[in-house]
Amino acid sequence: MKVYPRRGPPAATLLILLSAGAAAAQDPPPLPPPAPPAAPANPAFAPAPDPNAPANPAYPPSPNAPPGAPAPPGAPAPPGAPGPYTTPYPAAPVPGPGLPPAQPYGAPLPGQPQPGVAEPPAPEPPWPTPPNAAYRHHRLTLQTESVFSADEGPFYNHLLGGRYAYNTTRATNLGVYAGYANLKGTGERVHSVLFVGQFEYQLFFGELEHVIVPLRVGVGYLLENGPMVRFATGVYFVLSDDLQAGMDLIAPSYWSASNDTVLSMSLSAEVSYLF
Repeated sequence: MKVYPRRGPPAATLLILLSAGAAAAQDPPPLPPPAPPAAPANPAFAPAPDPNAPANPAYPPSPNAPPGAPAPPGAPAPPGAPGPYTTPYPAAPVPGPGLPPAQPYGAPLPGQPQPGVAEPPAPEPPWPTPPNAAYRHHRLTLQTESVFSADEGPFYNHLLGGRYAYNTTRATNLGVYAGYANLKGTGERVHSVLFVGQFEYQLFFGELEHVIVPLRVGVGYLLENGPMVRFATGVYFVLSDDLQAGMDLIAPSYWSASNDTVLSMSLSAEVSYLF
């Protein structure tokens, strides 16, 4: 068997490989890709300027720079032409012979309609005249009264007397009464005297308050009999500023007689003079 010796690569091939390696060694490496642009800085997060930092020096003008040429003067505006700061509105009219003379305020110009005249509203009807707030303080009353039995055997008594009252207010008064009493006795009529102290409150009715309803309570003493209590109400009419007349229509009374209490009802008529 014949053995052939092993041969290396040809010299031309080696030369080409060596040249390519040297060229690759001399080429620069490729550049990295460019970075993305940075986002604009937010002024809210910008650092505050340092007050101690030196200010930028102001450089003097260069002595070699040519001096600046002065600006040419502007041409004058023609008469009547609006300037840069004049108003475009026309001038106010000047009074002349064509305008009417000045008129007082509110007077219409010639040719204008006359202004209408507003009529004042009709006056309201007057309210009814209320009664005079002043009142008479003193009252003298003449009274006649019939007394009937209301619980025991029938009897009839009669009272005739007078009363003086002082008006503490227009609606209230205090009075004292003194009167003659003709009473039923045992087999015959007897005579006595009655004294009563009375309080009265008046209710006024009507447009002019000429109707009065009195509310009365009195405590008295009948000579040779004993104490008594009287309640009364009725109706009274104002006849004039100083004269009134009326009746007691409901007047129950309690009498103490012979260790017993007697109930009676009364009807009375009276006339009063006020002063």
